[in-house]
Amino acid sequence: MASDDDIPSYENKTIELSYFPDIHSIFETSSDPQELKYYWNAWRKKNQKWSLNNFLVMVNVIFGPRNGRTKFLHFCFSFKGITAYEFWMQDFNMTQMDAVMMQIQPFYLQLHGFIRHQLNKKYGDSIISTNGPIPDHLFQQVLAQAWTNGSVLEENLTHKNLPKYNEILTKHNYDTMKLFKMANKFYESMGFEAIPESYWGTRLKMKSDEDEGDCKATILAGSSNVYMQYCHKMDFRTFMQAHGYLAEIHVALEKPNLPAYYSDSYGMEYAIGEAVILSASTPKHLTDIGLLSDFEFTEELLMNRLMRLSIHTMLNIPHYWELMDKYVGVGPPGDRVNNTFDFPYLGLNENIQSRKFNSEILSYQFYAKLCSISGKYPKDHLQKCDFYGSNEAGDALKKMIKLGSSKPIEDVLAAILPEDPKLNAESLLEYYSLALNWLSVYNQKNNVNIGWIHSNRKIGSVKLP
Repeated sequence: MASDDDIPSYENKTIELSYFPDIHSIFETSSDPQELKYYWNAWRKKNQKWSLNNFLVMVNVIFGPRNGRTKFLHFCFSFKGITAYEFWMQDFNMTQMDAVMMQIQPFYLQLHGFIRHQLNKKYGDSIISTNGPIPDHLFQQVLAQAWTNGSVLEENLTHKNLPKYNEILTKHNYDTMKLFKMANKFYESMGFEAIPESYWGTRLKMKSDEDEGDCKATILAGSSNVYMQYCHKMDFRTFMQAHGYLAEIHVALEKPNLPAYYSDSYGMEYAIGEAVILSASTPKHLTDIGLLSDFEFTEELLMNRLMRLSIHTMLNIPHYWELMDKYVGVGPPGDRVNNTFDFPYLGLNENIQSRKFNSEILSYQFYAKLCSISGKYPKDHLQKCDFYGSNEAGDALKKMIKLGSSKPIEDVLAAILPEDPKLNAESLLEYYSLALNWLSVYNQKNNVNIGWIHSNRKIGSVKLP
């Protein structure tokens, strides 16, 4: 649905656009709130029936009667000693997620107030108030523009001062294959087995040009017989994403002897990949591998990077309207009537929003722990740590990976987080402590409202047969 050309253009209704790449690009560049609101509504209106039908089929398969097609699924559930619902939610502890939201609330409130203040200065009271929730189409704009020129940070931390990463990659004669092989060196530096050379170009290969879509990699890594197709795009974002994609490959390769029913890793591969990205994106690492050897990072530039990262991280919160209003201060741009089925742009069948939330929090826990294990934890500057080359960090990760799902998730986490094997936002808050201080000073100086009056939008419900 995200790649179908079926959304009439805002400016010319005879032209039809897809979400990826067309509408997504508009959210990255547009400053017209009416245009953004139009696409927010048009895409959902066009796709809600298809998405609801698919959702009902999925619910029926997982939770439906024990006959015919569903008998095998129920057998699998009973084999692992869990119900169908527990199978769906086995990676996610909602009580822990709720506790984490309370932990990060002080930081989030400051960031939310700052973002709303900047949007109000840009668009005025008629588009966004200074004490209510942020309309979701503007919220998505802020998220899409976090690393571009013209973001809400531009007045204070300008994009032009950041390194021209894409130009630097071109200068060093990088191509997409070289980006992925360079990213793979990070895992090899920690003692992970080298990916066989014969895999490159066969099992790990580039997508054809016409198969770009949203430029996400297609990965099959349920066993050590891994397969990946990746986008041919050559830019810094792809370089960082490659570190995350290769986590899925290496996690699969580390479990060749586990039976198939224990090969699942509770989604830990995503948190591992995010932790590696945090390390690989540090100015220290990029300098050490020769990409930023001629660039000097001032404290202002380090704050610029940190603030943009905080938007990328803190705004990736599960998209459920009641939770969004309660915790995130974001609401739909209009009333949502009964049987309006709102859904994320991607990953409906993967519970991707909750998985993303858990991965983001765990990645900072893993990152802090790997920095500590490797002895590369700069005092009071967690955000500067790079654990590249640490066999100790690699051994800790491999110990956890090899367990798969053979033990409960808390026991698997205990392999790397023995002191506190559950979701905890302390490491995330430590990572962004300088950004929180900056926001607090700015908001107080500019009399920025903190918090929001809860939404009075009407939120309907979907009646399931």
